[in-house]
Amino acid sequence: MTITVTQNPFSVYRGTNTSDQWYFEMRDKAKEIHTFIDEINKIYEKIEREKENVVSQIEEEFSLQKDPKLLNLKRDVHNLRSVRLKKYEGPIQLSRLVELLKQLDLYQEMLQQSYEEAVVKSREILQREIANDQLQKTVLFFNQTIYKNIEKYLSKPVQTHNKKEKKLDNFIINLLMRSSMKTSPFSYLTQTGSSGNRFLIKKKANIELNHALLFRIFLEIIRSDKEALEKIPVHVSKFGQRDSKIFYVTQENVPQSKKIYETRDKLVEMGIAEEVIQFLKKNQGQTIFYKDFAQFLRENELYSEHELDVFKRLVSTKILVQKITVNAKRNLVEEMIAYLKEQGICEDLSLQLQFMNELKKKFEEAGTNERLVLWKKIEDVIKNLSENIPNFGTEILYEDILFDAQNNKSSLKDIENKFSNHFFEEITAFLLLFDVNIRVQYEVAALYKKLYGDSETSLSDSNLLNNVFFEKLRYFFPYFQDMDYRYDEAIAPEIKILDDLRDEFKAFFSQYLDENNTKEIDFQELIKPFSKKIPEYIKYGNEFSMTFFYQLFHDKVILNDIYDGQEKFLSRFKDFFENLNDDLLYQEYVQKNYYEKNYYEVTELFGFNGGIHDRYYDQKLNLEFGNQRFHDVGHPSISEFSVKYDEQTKKLKVLDPQKKEAKVAYKSSLVPVFLPGVLSVLLLLFQSGRINFDINYFLKKRSDMPRIIFENIVMYRKKWNLKLEDFANINKEASNELELYLLINDYFLNKQLPKTFFLKKYRRGEEISAMKPLFIDITVPILFKHFINEIIHEENQDPMFYIEEVLPEFENKLKEYVVEYTIDN
Repeated sequence: MTITVTQNPFSVYRGTNTSDQWYFEMRDKAKEIHTFIDEINKIYEKIEREKENVVSQIEEEFSLQKDPKLLNLKRDVHNLRSVRLKKYEGPIQLSRLVELLKQLDLYQEMLQQSYEEAVVKSREILQREIANDQLQKTVLFFNQTIYKNIEKYLSKPVQTHNKKEKKLDNFIINLLMRSSMKTSPFSYLTQTGSSGNRFLIKKKANIELNHALLFRIFLEIIRSDKEALEKIPVHVSKFGQRDSKIFYVTQENVPQSKKIYETRDKLVEMGIAEEVIQFLKKNQGQTIFYKDFAQFLRENELYSEHELDVFKRLVSTKILVQKITVNAKRNLVEEMIAYLKEQGICEDLSLQLQFMNELKKKFEEAGTNERLVLWKKIEDVIKNLSENIPNFGTEILYEDILFDAQNNKSSLKDIENKFSNHFFEEITAFLLLFDVNIRVQYEVAALYKKLYGDSETSLSDSNLLNNVFFEKLRYFFPYFQDMDYRYDEAIAPEIKILDDLRDEFKAFFSQYLDENNTKEIDFQELIKPFSKKIPEYIKYGNEFSMTFFYQLFHDKVILNDIYDGQEKFLSRFKDFFENLNDDLLYQEYVQKNYYEKNYYEVTELFGFNGGIHDRYYDQKLNLEFGNQRFHDVGHPSISEFSVKYDEQTKKLKVLDPQKKEAKVAYKSSLVPVFLPGVLSVLLLLFQSGRINFDINYFLKKRSDMPRIIFENIVMYRKKWNLKLEDFANINKEASNELELYLLINDYFLNKQLPKTFFLKKYRRGEEISAMKPLFIDITVPILFKHFINEIIHEENQDPMFYIEEVLPEFENKLKEYVVEYTIDN
């Protein structure tokens, strides 16, 4: 069976204009410390040899004289009591030993002085770097209250800094690391360009207000404003009835995230007069106005004088959904203003939004001080508009900075033919052992066959949604985080097949690691036998869409991550480049991988700014929930689609209104657990490409993990666990900072651990994200202090932190490629 691999012509690279020279300067200064350490070690060796010589003299003299004072002298020599040795007058020759001890004291003083100078020099470098305007312009996105501290930090020599000012060191170090040693896009710290300059940028700086924040403000006002309630037509949702209560599934905000709004499913129960329930039932799926509802209440003498209050409550619970046609695209504020003017409502909101939009535009061009003022004004507008909006902290604005053509050093050759078809074939098969989507696909299909047999069923069927799609979904989410998890109650036999193969591989790989003490593992030789064991009907006929994040180092590809494809990560940048959708190669890619496969794109974005882009793709799908359900006019809705069991693939076919097999795309990088149920299931029904194989599963049970390669690709860097109790004991043993520095450096040397590494923390429990990797060089005092500050207060017997080799080494400017591949087999 041959596979077909197509590469998305739109690919980007991420990097920085911030130099890592600050680190090399610190490192060069720290070299002097190790020169003194080497000299001290040489002196200690000479001292030990001279001690043996002197002790030999003492023992020989004692055998002749039996003078007990010689025994005291022997103890003084053994313990190197230099003060007593200097005072000694007698037949034993101590001058050489005394001179060596004098040299030792001198070098130790010089070592202490060199260490302190290295700290001061490093702090001066930090002070110089934080004066950089581009760094300061970005600080706002971390902490807008820190600028006064930065002013004080810059206003005087570092030697005169007080304890509070010194605390800023760690913040600046983190800032410098993120700007010169990581590639995640973040304002001026890290920037993005088109690989090979294929697409030119529209403008360098791109600011977007947080859409989740905007929608929360906008909808809170629209749902409570008297004029808006009276003018905006409402759609009567479908609901159930239990006694005299309406019950209905709606969406609410996820408290852990300030980037998204109203994605978590919530069951609403609402008691209301039976006549009102019947009126709403009669109008389910229809559009009504407040005047119709109020007239009905008055005619039936219900809720007299409180008609608007009842209507408002039904709107707030979204049993009645206001038909708001605001499209969640770039410049959302302008969309909202246009809608308000069209409806002739909420003039004050419109003016405030306009003011905020003007402030945002000025922010793009502003310097540091003006940015602070503008940020504060935007915050004030938000507070004036809503007292109920939770504190969004720094997540008010998002900024993407692009490399212009002159600074773009990327070549298309950098991303051509980096991965062989053999690699794609083996890795996609291996991913199936750990894939969550494919397990859901088989289980949903098995449940469907059990309930519906060979019949076709509409996606508007509530029994289908509840008993096939939603009933068992919660049992699959643990697969995302726990490689030991098994859903043993599943009725689809494929789940047991995949779970058994996965567990067999885990046991085999663990044993292999135990029995083979090697620095590098060839992964293809290990996974090939397992990919062969996957039944062909499971292994073939799938579509994978994968985003590779990788760096280049000499002839090697360093693979940082494999995530879902379908432009989930690339969509964030689509609008920043000229002529993308007119590009012939890009059009061919879209034709092959979307139109020919009959994809329908869900455009509902739930405020997540990463997925915002203008939609040129013609086939769209309305979800029929949320607040944007009305803007894709003329496009089909979920209720017009149906599903049918496919005997050949043992999966469900999704059929569009023309009864043609269809697929669903969603170009936003929200994980399924943060998506409303129906969209989550629809996306799980199609193969993704995210790698759910967790190498840390094996690392946690070992002291280290070898580098793992596949052909010319480094799939996983070498890693080592840190024993926190060792560091706690060393910290107790050390009498001062320099001694701690020396002991920790010796510890790394004795344990054969690298002295430059990335410090990482294991994700724990329900954490959404773990600590960002920290680059550490423990030979550089200030980075050593940063390392100790991170780990020394943690107490845990289980592995919490691990370190990873620095690969690629810092040789050229930091650059990571983001390239999408679609694989059909």
